[in-house]
Amino acid sequence: MTKEYILRKLKEQKKKSSQGDFETWLTNTQTFIQEYFGILSNRTSNFQSIIGDYRIQKIGDVYAERIDKQHFKNKALQLIDEYIEYIEEQEDEPTKIEPMKKKIKSFAEFDDNTENTSSSRVFPLAPVKKETITKLPFGIPPSLFWAIFAACVAGAFFVGQGIGKSSFDKEKIDNYNELIELRKEKPILTEKIDTLNYRIEEQSKIIEKQKIEISELKNNSSEK
Repeated sequence: MTKEYILRKLKEQKKKSSQGDFETWLTNTQTFIQEYFGILSNRTSNFQSIIGDYRIQKIGDVYAERIDKQHFKNKALQLIDEYIEYIEEQEDEPTKIEPMKKKIKSFAEFDDNTENTSSSRVFPLAPVKKETITKLPFGIPPSLFWAIFAACVAGAFFVGQGIGKSSFDKEKIDNYNELIELRKEKPILTEKIDTLNYRIEEQSKIIEKQKIEISELKNNSSEK
């Protein structure tokens, strides 16, 4: 909070002393004083004591008929005048600007140092690495050789995949055609099976009948 701000606020509070609720006015004024001087300041505690005394009397007098508000107002205004006078007498302390420390040397000094160091030190050159050349058949460069090799592998893969797929498709078609033929033959075979079953039943009946006749003949011959 600046000096000009607190002076303006305290003077405004003096003008508002007869406006509105008296206790609210005391509390607002106390807020400005505390912000400027600090909560532990004697000036803050002195003004706070006025508020405390007023509240004690207010508790004792429920209807606030016997409270001498003018007495508390005069004490508060007196302290405000003292604080205004004290603040106005204070001089603004000039801001002390410390000179910046020199951290970086000038460009001229830097150039001189670099020249001295560069002349006194000799840095050896890095050894040149000899490129190893891989010899391939027919003088083909390695990059071209590996490109051709990759293309051949990929081509062989796709050719094999195509051949396998075509053979699989042919086998699949043959199986499908065979299944269709079997489905066509199923009714014919079923009819043949039914016919054979009927014949078997008829033959079984004939055999049973012949067995009965043979047994009767045996019985007749034994009676004679």
